[in-house]
Amino acid sequence: MAKVFSDRKEAGRLLSRELFSYSNHPNALVLAVPRGGVVVGYEVSRTLHLPLDVIVTKKIGAPSNAELAIGAMAEDGKPIFEEELLSKLGIEKEDLPREMRRVSRTIQEYIRIFREGRSLVLKEKVVIVVDDGVATGATLEAALSWLRTQRPKEIILAVPTGARDSMTRLERLADRTICLDKPEWFSAVGQFYREFGQVTDEEVKRILSAS
Repeated sequence: MAKVFSDRKEAGRLLSRELFSYSNHPNALVLAVPRGGVVVGYEVSRTLHLPLDVIVTKKIGAPSNAELAIGAMAEDGKPIFEEELLSKLGIEKEDLPREMRRVSRTIQEYIRIFREGRSLVLKEKVVIVVDDGVATGATLEAALSWLRTQRPKEIILAVPTGARDSMTRLERLADRTICLDKPEWFSAVGQFYREFGQVTDEEVKRILSAS
């Protein structure tokens, strides 16, 4: 039976148990994916006494359905596409410049809002990347691919729940992966939480200010 978490806070506390060896690590930090991942990441950073920051990544939506992720982009602005899905939908990358510009602007706006425009300095750092779950894995694939270019000492991906195929793909991009549950049937991250409310930008800013 798939594990169902009461809320993101509980998920973060349970993740912390698997990451206890990093507690008070002098060179480690938690990078959470906004917005929902910040709630989980805060619990991890608080329990382990580590700094908390955000890594910004956004999905690229299909032309006919913005909610359908056909790829993702991280802070470097380089898109990663779901090639099989593009082919299945008959979408050409040349048709997507407007969407990619929109996503790039959103990423830069989030960096301004959540980090006051600061760049992340991650060289030789132990980086724990936290999100509230993995469905397609597109946004985390973009984040981890960019993160590797920043030359951290170690990348740990930590999520409460994740689709099996997506986690298999992401495991190749991290030095260590922690996923508390990989349900056999996975349609959306929210199905594995009893309470899965929308997290606002203001809430993210409050959490980051308190960390």
